[in-house]
Amino acid sequence: MGKLTIKSLREAREIKGLTQSEVSKAVDITESYYCLIEKGNRVNITLPKAASIAAVLGITLDDFFMLINLTNCDSESVS
Repeated sequence: MGKLTIKSLREAREIKGLTQSEVSKAVDITESYYCLIEKGNRVNITLPKAASIAAVLGITLDDFFMLINLTNCDSESVS
């Protein structure tokens, strides 16, 4: 994707026209686990799973982790 222009995993998923269910099935994780990842509530993810999600979403692995960090920052600032 080059320079990161998206601001969340959700946005990356929606650009690809995918549901959370479709992404979770593609990478063989539960939908609830993927939802936690997308919301930034689950950051202990294995590198292979992160790479699989990034591939499905059409983003780089670096972008994947950048988006998780952005999501975590956004969720921590909302109290």
